[in-house]
Amino acid sequence: MSASLGVLVKDLAILAGYARGSGAAKQAAPLFVMGHSIGGIAANLYCSQKNAHCAAAVNLDGGEYPRFPMQSWPSRRDLPYLKFHSTENIDRDRIPENVAGPRQCVFDFDGKGGKVLHESFTDIGFFKGIPPEEMGLSDLRARTAQVVLSFLKKASQPSGPDDSSATWCEGVKE
Repeated sequence: MSASLGVLVKDLAILAGYARGSGAAKQAAPLFVMGHSIGGIAANLYCSQKNAHCAAAVNLDGGEYPRFPMQSWPSRRDLPYLKFHSTENIDRDRIPENVAGPRQCVFDFDGKGGKVLHESFTDIGFFKGIPPEEMGLSDLRARTAQVVLSFLKKASQPSGPDDSSATWCEGVKE
């Protein structure tokens, strides 16, 4: 798993370099990286690098795996970061408050409207349909999109001196 993660982070660096490319428009556009599971950890690790030129990262339920401990929270406290937890992982992969930066947030699905399993964020959930006991597909898509877009809108704004994780993350809600 660690080798796969290293390959994913290198791939992100190549894609980011291509996205920055040449031309003023490409260089001025902020880079936001989002991934699910190990892809979410890769987004975190890539954006945590000093020269990543990453404006923000979104991690869709990627975190600590009992057999493969990995860094599920960014090492850079200045990186705007949104971490989703599925219903099944709300009590696992807790983020200690003392490591969260001022614009780093956790969004826990609370189970209203059905369960959100780890796999709900994958093609099984988005393209093949999810079982009826889980959150309805349109609700899952809408809630996820609303929270991510709210976060990215805030992340693209410069932070103020009084921003703290508690106050900044309040606006990153449904």
